Amino acid sequence: MAIPQSKIILGLTLLLALVVKLHYSVATADDLVWVLAPTTWLVELFSAIPFHFEVGRGYVTRDLPVVIGPGCAGLNFFIITLCASLFTFIDRFAGRRLIGWALLVLLAYLLTLLVNAFRIVGGILLLRLGSEVGLQTDGLLHSAQGMLFFFSFLVLYLLLLQRFFNKRV
Repeated sequence: MAIPQSKIILGLTLLLALVVKLHYSVATADDLVWVLAPTTWLVELFSAIPFHFEVGRGYVTRDLPVVIGPGCAGLNFFIITLCASLFTFIDRFAGRRLIGWALLVLLAYLLTLLVNAFRIVGGILLLRLGSEVGLQTDGLLHSAQGMLFFFSFLVLYLLLLQRFFNKRV
């Protein structure tokens, strides 16, 4: 008896999410270059601040006390985006669910890179603003800014997918 494609997709999604989470929980900056390097490239593009890689640490800049390291990888956002989009929209691909799965995985990865870069640039702007006005931008403010960015972009992404799929039905 053949396994239904929807169960294969569910299994693939959960397996990918678990593998990424387990990898991320023990990974060093060196292990996360596949996500940190393109994120840093985007941060450099948007901010014009040069970064360089330091083994074991991540991407650093001489201009500011900023390190793009494992804590900045955004992989929890990737997992949430992946699961939310797949569990919500995979049925819209009808007989091409594996292609849809691959497409939504790729979109979740690309969105993670983009949103994470925006979040880091926003954090840099907060850091600069804080130093100009004498405000300490501590970890709590940094975390709140990250949650705001991630949540807002996730909702926007899901709304855009909903709109796209509603037009195609």
